[in-house]
Amino acid sequence: LKPLRELHAKWIQGYWRKGRMPMSEMKYWQECIGMEGGTVRPPVIPMEDAAKAEFRADLEATGLPARLAASATRDAAE
Repeated sequence: LKPLRELHAKWIQGYWRKGRMPMSEMKYWQECIGMEGGTVRPPVIPMEDAAKAEFRADLEATGLPARLAASATRDAAE
């Protein structure tokens, strides 16, 4: 869980500590793991493409997307 905790500390808690609600980041995280987060509502600004790419790379480094894909493949085979 350490890699996921570090990801959370950077992308979620880091923004809370700076006084900004990380709604865009939380919704994008949901999208990345196959959940429906939906779009953010004004005045919240969506994440920029560069931030999404950085987040995606950080998330993939945790191994979670690969595990989710493997699990989905196993479930489909059963």
